[in-house]
Amino acid sequence: ATTTTATTTTATTTTATAATATATTDNIAKDQHEEASNLIQIGAELYEIFSGRDPYKFEADDDDDAFDGAVVTSTGTDDHHPTKKRGKKTPEKKMYTPLGELGFPPALCGIVSGLLDCEVANNGRDNRYSSSREVAEDLRLLVAEPRRFIFRPPTGDLDLSPSTLYGREEEISEMLGAYDRATNRRSRGNELVLISGRSGTGKSSLFETMRRRFVRRGADVVSGKFDELRRLHPFSAIVSAFNDYYGLIARDERRKEGVKDAVKSTIGSGGGGGGGFMATLIPSIRKIIDVEDDEPPLRIAGGAALHRLMYFFRVLLRVTCRRDRPMVMFLDDLQWADEMSLRMLLCLVTDMEIHGLLVVGSYRDNEVGDGHPLSLHLLDEIRDDSRRSGSVVSVTSIRLGNLDMKHANALVSGALRTVPGTARRLAEAALRKTGGNPLFLFQFLVSLRDEGLLRFSLASGRWEWDIIGILEKDISNDVAELMTAKLLGLPPPVREALSAAAALGAQSQRALLEIIGRADEDGMLTAAAAAAAISGRLDVAAAEGLVIKADSVYRFSHDQIQRASYMLIPESDRAAFHLGLGRTLWKASLPEELDDHIFVVVDQLHRGSGLIVDREEKRDVAALSLKASKRASCMSSFLPASVYLKSGISMLAEEDWERDRDLCFDLFNSCAETEYILGDFDGMSEHLEEVFRRAEDYREKLRPWFTLVQATGAQGNALDAIKTATNVLATLSNSILDLGEPFPEDAGKGAWKQDFAITQRLVSTKTEHELFNLKKANDGVMQEAMKFLNLLIQYAYTEKQEYLPLVASKMVRLSLLHGVCRESACGFACYGIVLCGPLGDPAQGYRYGKLAIQLLERYQANDFLAQIYACTHGIINSWIEPLQASLPLLKDAVGAGLATGDTVYGSIAAVLYQARALCSGQPLAPLLEESELYMKQMIEHKQHFTCMRHRSARQAILNLMGRSRDPTEISEDEMLAEENLYCVEEDDKTKGYAFFKKNVIFYRLWLCYLFGYYERALEYANKIREAARRESSLFPTLCNHTFYSGLAAIALARQNGKDMYASDIDETIKLMRKWVILSPWNCEHKLELMVAEQAYLEGDNSRAARAFEDAISVAGKHRFLHEQALALERSGIFYLECGDHNVATEYFKRAHRCYTEWGAISKASDIQVRYL
Repeated sequence: ATTTTATTTTATTTTATAATATATTDNIAKDQHEEASNLIQIGAELYEIFSGRDPYKFEADDDDDAFDGAVVTSTGTDDHHPTKKRGKKTPEKKMYTPLGELGFPPALCGIVSGLLDCEVANNGRDNRYSSSREVAEDLRLLVAEPRRFIFRPPTGDLDLSPSTLYGREEEISEMLGAYDRATNRRSRGNELVLISGRSGTGKSSLFETMRRRFVRRGADVVSGKFDELRRLHPFSAIVSAFNDYYGLIARDERRKEGVKDAVKSTIGSGGGGGGGFMATLIPSIRKIIDVEDDEPPLRIAGGAALHRLMYFFRVLLRVTCRRDRPMVMFLDDLQWADEMSLRMLLCLVTDMEIHGLLVVGSYRDNEVGDGHPLSLHLLDEIRDDSRRSGSVVSVTSIRLGNLDMKHANALVSGALRTVPGTARRLAEAALRKTGGNPLFLFQFLVSLRDEGLLRFSLASGRWEWDIIGILEKDISNDVAELMTAKLLGLPPPVREALSAAAALGAQSQRALLEIIGRADEDGMLTAAAAAAAISGRLDVAAAEGLVIKADSVYRFSHDQIQRASYMLIPESDRAAFHLGLGRTLWKASLPEELDDHIFVVVDQLHRGSGLIVDREEKRDVAALSLKASKRASCMSSFLPASVYLKSGISMLAEEDWERDRDLCFDLFNSCAETEYILGDFDGMSEHLEEVFRRAEDYREKLRPWFTLVQATGAQGNALDAIKTATNVLATLSNSILDLGEPFPEDAGKGAWKQDFAITQRLVSTKTEHELFNLKKANDGVMQEAMKFLNLLIQYAYTEKQEYLPLVASKMVRLSLLHGVCRESACGFACYGIVLCGPLGDPAQGYRYGKLAIQLLERYQANDFLAQIYACTHGIINSWIEPLQASLPLLKDAVGAGLATGDTVYGSIAAVLYQARALCSGQPLAPLLEESELYMKQMIEHKQHFTCMRHRSARQAILNLMGRSRDPTEISEDEMLAEENLYCVEEDDKTKGYAFFKKNVIFYRLWLCYLFGYYERALEYANKIREAARRESSLFPTLCNHTFYSGLAAIALARQNGKDMYASDIDETIKLMRKWVILSPWNCEHKLELMVAEQAYLEGDNSRAARAFEDAISVAGKHRFLHEQALALERSGIFYLECGDHNVATEYFKRAHRCYTEWGAISKASDIQVRYL
């Protein structure tokens, strides 16, 4: 009974549900029927509004015979052909005369016919419109864009402009926002926009649409494109963009004149500067400044060349790019960018001195992962740079996907120049076939037109299509394959021309095509006969929209078209095709043309090098590869240079070591050098071992030895580098040169003095005139030895300072015995430092410093300018000349270091500049700005230990400006953590770290004395007393250590009794008296203040008062503002303790004003709190 009841209930429920569903279906059908009827009624009313008559009523003179004619009953464009009925009007389907035949625009006719042709019987599934809302949208579109839909009727051509965007309004808004931020004067940094998406989603089209808007807003818009087939072409996209940029400037005479002097002063005009170098890369610079090509170029190699190149690109933008005339640079296809280009891009967007720069880059996100260079060398580095140096780069990420139905319909209707409603069914079919990829949609429509499935009707003035045929059409899922099918329909000569252009890359210069055209038909190229007319055949392709012809360049309309053109070459024939193309270009080029297109030629040859069998040709290709590598290295593109060199090496055979020994050594040495620069030390070692194995004497080992020393030092093994270099010098000394005694294991206990004395005796026989006019060295081995000795200076400075006197002695002696060379200037500068410091003869040191500068100018050795200026103006001259005199020259040294790629000495010069500016009382606020800039440059160039020393002075500035919790504390742990160089174990701390620590302690000493913590000040002074004396060549540090430790001792003597501090006081005053004779400008006010304090300590108040006044007066006269403030403060304390409060208050007020003027807010506040 229970089972029967359940069954009955189920049956009842099922019956009820079925009844409900039936009713619902009937209601839907009824609603659809009513909606279709309403749409037909709307169509009839619109027809009557426009034509003035009912669509289904005819004039009296239209008798029945009129219906025997051709009356269109349905203008639906989904049919195979327009449907024409003959005979009487039937009740099943009413007939009407289309508005198009009455002279109305096709777009309007399409809307009305679409409504009149609505099918009621099949529930509206085939109707163009499904609701009155859709009709209203199309009518509003007609009103909003009459020029497009009413006054420009469709023609037989599809309107497929790639610059027309659909569904990208939000992305356009984001790009405009980035532009506004880049040009806002309150903006702190530059802007980077990264557009990602799969191939064909419209990344380039989005930018091209924005280009016009940016130009209207006053921007200079330029672009460059990275090429999959030209990845080894150094900085290709950036160089192309910069060339266009300076071409734009050159065409504007007023603007050209406005920037001409700035560009010239920034990069120079001769080969010894950057003018000739940059004009080779960016030819349009010659249209702005006159470039002298006959000047000798700087001898710069390795990483220095890369730093130099990046510096010049940056300073060029600094003087030409402004927020009121911004630069927008678009770099397409970043997924194919080389590492060096990405590093260059990073330098540009993070440079805080470039204002008004917007960089837009695009890439295929499906080809860029976490380990891709774009992620590692751009995005990650931007985040790290912002954290470390405070640079602000706003990164806007835009991802483009496929189009949805709404925007796919907009694209299709736009191509047909009709309103969206009339093209909906075609758009649905196209979306189903292509997935909504814009490029695929474009090409799909073109293929439909070519196959006749989409055609233009002259009778109706509108496009018609075979919807059934389209739905049944089989197409590839890959747009490249779809394009290949299209290309196969072109004439064979055009296809061959496209294949040749595709093999050359995304774009082909007309000059290259002309070279190919000059080639004889000798079988080197598959289509040699066609090559002669290749330009003309590419013009045919341009007419088809496959390539774009701009000036002297043919560029494929899209990467996928290039890919399809390249796929026309059978895979098995591609190596031979590239080889034939390379041979053609190589043999048919004139010498200057080969220089211009060296990368293209070598790249083509390498792609087919496996097919070369002739021994002579292999050697020639190896030599050409070497030439290409040297050109790439000059452009600081070391990864491509390495690839060229390795390919060249692969061309060599054992017999080549006998037949062309120089070529083999040059290839292997050059390859090792580029691998050292790239940090591939394993590969470098492998190539160096081969050179050492093949070398027959020390002359063939000098070049690889030099690379080995550099690489050892670069890996942090400075002591090993020193050992290797000294072993090389010992070999040279035994072989040909008299270098004197070898470098001892321990030179710290005066072992160097004997060698130095020999040199001193030799120097003493020469007058200053004779020294300057020493003969020029012509001994190659001597010059190589000088290079090793100069390299030793750098490592000895941080790791083995006891070697510095020996190095200087040997460099000077070699110059005296064998003649002077470029490195001699460095030797005499180092010799002067030794005389100033360890030997205590600053006057003689100053003399040899002057000689070093004279030799620098004599040889125009600007690549050593940073080093020699750092030694002379940063160290030697401070003993004699006013500290302030060195500041502009040290700034020149920083700039020269960047301009020549000598970032080591450029960074050292920055540290010396900052310390001397701080010690001479320069205003703190602008000094802090410079400090931030220099610190960023040091981080960028990985000068970490130099940056640590820089940070200690910077922190002292921040403390004085009131930007720290405790004005006397400088935390070395925090600064080490910022540099990521903190060493836990004391034994692991290098001498570079020891330098840093001594700097920290010195600034603690200074700050503690300024803020009245005398015991701590003297404690810090005692910690570095011996170190300060050992490094006595650094006069400002030594002088200020003596000054403040003496003042602290005097202050403590007043508190605790002078007996305990008498020796310190006497010693410091004695030293200051000695230095006043050498450098009265730098030391006289210091001595007067120390004398005043000592007199007060001894109870001689009248003498103290006079000395205080003298200290105040001389400090002001010599522009030591901070020490004038100190003298005023100490005078106030003196009068306060003597009971003269009114006079004391006046001195404190003056001290407060001086400290405030200096920018020392925390110290001014300290005066205010304590005394006012």
